[in-house]
Amino acid sequence: MKPMNKRILVSVIVISAFLTTGCSKQGQSDNSGIPVSELENRKSELKYTKILKAVKASFPAEQYMSNDFLPTEGDFENYQNKTNKLREIRVGMPWIMSDGFSPIYIGIEKKFFESVGLKVDLYAGGPGRDHLQTLVGGQVDIAITSDGMNLPVFAASRTTGDVVGIGSFLKKNPVAYLSLDENIPQSASSNHLVTPEDFLDTTIGVIRGGTHYVEFLVDHFNLDPNRVRVRWAGSTPDALITGVVDHWAAWILAQPRMLEQNGYKNWRPFFFHDLGWKQYCDIIVVRRETLENDPELARRFLAAFAHAVDFYLKYPDEAAEITSRYSTDVKYTVEEVKWRYDIEREYVHGSDGLPILHMSPKIWNEVTALLIQYGLIEDTLFKN
Repeated sequence: MKPMNKRILVSVIVISAFLTTGCSKQGQSDNSGIPVSELENRKSELKYTKILKAVKASFPAEQYMSNDFLPTEGDFENYQNKTNKLREIRVGMPWIMSDGFSPIYIGIEKKFFESVGLKVDLYAGGPGRDHLQTLVGGQVDIAITSDGMNLPVFAASRTTGDVVGIGSFLKKNPVAYLSLDENIPQSASSNHLVTPEDFLDTTIGVIRGGTHYVEFLVDHFNLDPNRVRVRWAGSTPDALITGVVDHWAAWILAQPRMLEQNGYKNWRPFFFHDLGWKQYCDIIVVRRETLENDPELARRFLAAFAHAVDFYLKYPDEAAEITSRYSTDVKYTVEEVKWRYDIEREYVHGSDGLPILHMSPKIWNEVTALLIQYGLIEDTLFKN
């Protein structure tokens, strides 16, 4: 794969946007998006409480997640150097080779995986590469799925294979809406707290298929769906910087850095985790048959991975240097990697009261109920 340029250069003219919106100023979109009231209605007619009850009864999280293979104290040392023959395993990464999911890089560089008898080959993810599918197809042995909702959606499908999430690197939902604070210089950091009312009479830029968070926002705060609009936007900040949108759906661990690289430090976030849309992300997933027929593979991998996470937390400077070198598709300096680390550590520890990498079935059931409520999983599965 050809490496991407390190810097995302925002064009003076974004042709496709300006053909339809004109030259809007930063933070002053012309509201040419689609009102939430006119979005395709995929929402379930069932109430959330009824959906949650049905999920617990017929599709509990224990069907597609498990903490049983995560290491306990001393497991890494017990697995070390027990075999002279390395077993080669294929790992599908959650995204292109950037600075995300750095414990994998650390585990390879520091030979943590080798010491438990594993040789890890990495397969990049990214647009058009769904490693849950390649996992089921046998092209990889372990898949990392970045967006946590992918796991229950995949598991609920009648046509996909049987997979199990066995650990979560990010234990908080990193999805946020970003906007620019026009009341301060671009070079200054904003301390403005975004409120629900800030979304009224504005346009929110989302990727296609990503309207569920907008609908959740409108419902949660009883906003007028005619006064909140949606427009399709990509994963780069062009639309926000040029004023085509007022808010931009983002991954808090990556997109704010793009804004800062283009001179916009005045970004401000609005988090969905704090509203109740809690979900785990960067999930380690295996086929169920692996857990049944070869559980030691999962245990060894998780023991080495957990040891790498511990190194990542204890030695951020060295961890960032390693990650910078392994980030071959998007080149980041050590300082830029540490920028991510400063935000990411909170998400690695999480707020569920459980140890690192562990997941709560309760949280999974609650987010699955939301996925059904907003049409990402068919409610027909739960109406009987």
